[in-house]
Amino acid sequence: MDEFENSMSNEIEFQIENYHLERSRALFSEAFDHFKQLLDGVNATVIVQAWAEYESHHGTTEQVEKVKAKCPKQITKRRNVDGVEEVYQEYEFPQTAPNISKFMAKAKQWASTTTS
Repeated sequence: MDEFENSMSNEIEFQIENYHLERSRALFSEAFDHFKQLLDGVNATVIVQAWAEYESHHGTTEQVEKVKAKCPKQITKRRNVDGVEEVYQEYEFPQTAPNISKFMAKAKQWASTTTS
């Protein structure tokens, strides 16, 4: 603090250390997990985009790709509500998608064995 007060310069240089990077990543991860748990794809997408931008400045390309892989996929669906067709958006998180596909594959397999 004394350095700050005694500084004659108008600019102060902050040093970002590994501890700061780890804490920032933990915060992004916590925010993403929160929105994922709520199935809030819009805010989860915003967090992933900000996190990827952060990693592009402070991380490696591998870290950027790892973060971008977490981005939920936007799916446009239609439903009929009181005789009116409604278009709405859903978000599918990458980690849950394979489980659903695996479930559907097992269901089809079961259906084919029970009808035979």
